[in-house]
Amino acid sequence: MNNRNIKIIIADDHQLVIDGIKSMLLQENIEVLGEAKDGRELIEKVNQILPDIVLLDINMPQMDGVEAARQINSKFKAVKVLILSTYDDIRLIKEILKLGAQGYVLKTAARAELIDAIHAVYKGETYFSREISDKVFQSLMKDESSNENSSSLPPVALTKREREILKYIAMEYSGPQIAEELHISINTVETHRKNLVRKTKSKGTIGLVKYAMKHDII
Repeated sequence: MNNRNIKIIIADDHQLVIDGIKSMLLQENIEVLGEAKDGRELIEKVNQILPDIVLLDINMPQMDGVEAARQINSKFKAVKVLILSTYDDIRLIKEILKLGAQGYVLKTAARAELIDAIHAVYKGETYFSREISDKVFQSLMKDESSNENSSSLPPVALTKREREILKYIAMEYSGPQIAEELHISINTVETHRKNLVRKTKSKGTIGLVKYAMKHDII
């Protein structure tokens, strides 16, 4: 990562939360370029500023964080979304991840964890609070257990390289980490990831993890 400041917008309907986050980020190479109290205001600010990251609450008036994340992912591909929320409901978490969020941190997180999450997402990695990561994988295991005796389509044919990349995705490796492990470029990793989503008819990373578990790739 270069030494320029990471540019972010904070979206939360509580000014005390925004002020607290800004205080936490003092003396870091993270620059708060704007703030928004609802989803509609956020979309306008993103369009004007084009930050690196949006730090996004879910429960907001006018337009909630779920819809805001969907619109950002659709309209501003270069802008990454990091959720900062009190909600830990697995259905909501899975929905927001399907919409393209790169990270999910609980508001109970310590300052150091929030800063780590911002830096990870900026570098193209995903970041989830441990509680969130545990809930996602417990849900995947439950889904797999409930479906293990049901009829399903046979596994699709994957190349050796695709199976390697899928294994690392399921092990929560980031794109740069996979590239380093396999001695390939990040662009090659992302090309394989897109092909895996298409081949397995998955909707994203969660779908790929479920596929890997179901077919004993991990």
